[in-house]
Amino acid sequence: NMEFDTPVRHVHGVETYGLNLYGDGVTISLISDTRYFEGIEKHYRGDILILNVVRMEPREDILHLSLRDAEKIIETNRPKLAILTHFGMGMLRAKPWKLAEEMSKRLNLNVIAANDGMMVDVEKYKTK
Repeated sequence: NMEFDTPVRHVHGVETYGLNLYGDGVTISLISDTRYFEGIEKHYRGDILILNVVRMEPREDILHLSLRDAEKIIETNRPKLAILTHFGMGMLRAKPWKLAEEMSKRLNLNVIAANDGMMVDVEKYKTK
């Protein structure tokens, strides 16, 4: 059995929310399309944290997370696994798998870039 919540409305051009899935010993948090806003971290404290990271650099007129925004959230929440996804062209050109690897080393946390068809063994991230 799983439960879920949508804890806070995001800052985006259309109505969007993130999601927390609560399962047996593991919580998965998804931050969908949004601009960074103060306090977003407290709403998504999953063991596994999935973040839509469209941009390399933030832009005030673009209502999406940047790589810097994602790093701030990941560093604050320190999930067991952070997955970066939903890349814009700038992120794709910069090779998100390499950016995730560099972030992982900087933060001493497990950060990876999603790829099409990727599967994650959730059992590995359960609270013991």
